[in-house]
Amino acid sequence: MIPGKWIHPIDFENLLLLFNQKNKKLVSLNPSAKVLWQGLQSNIPVNEIVDILASSSKADVKQVLSDIEKIISQWQELGFFDVNIGNAKGWVNDNTGKNQFSENRLTLADIPVPATRFRCQFQLGNIIFKFSTPDKNVLNQIIPYSSHLPVGGPAFRSMDLVAGKIREQYVLFKDGVQADSCMYMNEIVPMIHAGILLSVYKNSEKCVGVHSAFVERNGQSVLIPGKSGSGKSTLTAALIQSGFQFSADDLVFLLPEQGRALPISSPMGLKKGSWKVIAGHGYWPEDYQTHQRADDQQVKYIFPPERQMSRFDRFKPAHVQCIIYPEFRPGSSFCFDSITPIESICLLAEAGFCLPDTFGKKDVQKLMEWITMIPAYQLWYSRLDEAVNAVCHIC
Repeated sequence: MIPGKWIHPIDFENLLLLFNQKNKKLVSLNPSAKVLWQGLQSNIPVNEIVDILASSSKADVKQVLSDIEKIISQWQELGFFDVNIGNAKGWVNDNTGKNQFSENRLTLADIPVPATRFRCQFQLGNIIFKFSTPDKNVLNQIIPYSSHLPVGGPAFRSMDLVAGKIREQYVLFKDGVQADSCMYMNEIVPMIHAGILLSVYKNSEKCVGVHSAFVERNGQSVLIPGKSGSGKSTLTAALIQSGFQFSADDLVFLLPEQGRALPISSPMGLKKGSWKVIAGHGYWPEDYQTHQRADDQQVKYIFPPERQMSRFDRFKPAHVQCIIYPEFRPGSSFCFDSITPIESICLLAEAGFCLPDTFGKKDVQKLMEWITMIPAYQLWYSRLDEAVNAVCHIC
């Protein structure tokens, strides 16, 4: 098993990271994974690496072998070896995991043409989306979502979105090309939400896309990265009710050259598990429509009132005063600790981020140098009031 030539190891303050030049993935290695990688690079057989790790850690050989098999499997999925394993999946959900397209792709001509076509337009990031549908019920699904995204900032381009029902499924077209599909009406908004975020990311230049929320108070901006299910959106919703202004919940662009971040103001997506948690913090989940995501999770999209939106220009980058990595742990003890720059980089990688095609090894090093300059904290919580108080204390 040979590591690909497109994989660049980066040593950073005793931490080894692997940068995949092809798909722009960045992975941090723990000590065992570091030994494994260096062994593979030196053409040492896997069974010998297992013996080395088992001997040094005094662990069971079978357990070490099992752990190594899992690590290698993860690396294969990320395209780290010189074999054809297909495309690795990043944090961006393109909503196609549930409904794969058939070989006979559909076209706009397949949508019935009515006498009236219902339209609206909205702006996310630097793209103006011009949406149309022959079905008024589809438009009624989109309006509560799109009405909080007015057109008004600098636009890099516009994109036509068309959604309509074709042969028992709802199909989304981007600029006339089939982009996605779903079976039911309540899946339309998550499909479009994922589609437009993906379009905004793909049209960004020299930006690192991070799966993160972004809030600010008294001119202090907080980046809140987190993988799906971490409690990121739940914490963000509670912070908004405690005096913070909302900027983003899903996608934030990092601009290492400027030392700033550009939040993309899509709504908070609160999954079913958080509805009861936020009910006592100024939100009433029953007031919002329930949607179904491609991963079968129920979600409600919530935009704070205008008075709770960030005062910063939503089209201009902002400084980042601190980074908080939350994790909702029901029934666990509260923990809010300052973490090292290395720990911050590792948690950022776990939260999920994508690098632009123009990024190289030097750009990755510059990104890490910038991240290490920002104070970072790890937050484990089971009670929202404790989590909110801790964040308020440092902002």
